Order: sequence, then C-alpha cells, then structure tokens
Amino acid sequence: MNGYDLFLEFQYNRSGGFFSTLFMAIQLADFENLARLEKGFPEEVDAFRRWSHEGPAALAEKVTPDHPLLERLRRDENLE
Repeated sequence: MNGYDLFLEFQYNRSGGFFSTLFMAIQLADFENLARLEKGFPEEVDAFRRWSHEGPAALAEKVTPDHPLLERLRRDENLE
C-alpha cells in the first residue's frame, strides 16, 4: 500500500494506530513541522495536500487502481 492508499483509508476511518496518528499530526502541523514530516513520509504528506488543496479527485489519481475504497470515493464525491 502506498501513502495515498493509506490516506484514503484514513478518510474512511479504516486506518488505526500509527497511520491514524500520523495523519492527525499531518493535519495539525504548521508549515515547518509539515516539512519535517514530509522528509520521512513524502507520499502521506502529498496525499494530505492533494485532498485538502486540490480535492478528492487529485487524491484518486494516485490511489492504487484496485484499492477497494476507490470506487466508494468516486461514488461519494461524484468523480465519475
């Protein structure tokens, strides 16, 4: 699974433990700390930026095509 897949799972409350905490930290981070997080978790930070600045369609472009939640995202966000 890549960072975009993990972020999608976070959006649908399907992640837990480490990645839930990581994505919460990414959402709360200031510019400096976000840059630090990006050094270790570049895909996860990019996934957050895509979702929050460009929208769900930008995230969907990077999610693994056969991810089970991708169709739900497309349906929920009217991306088709």
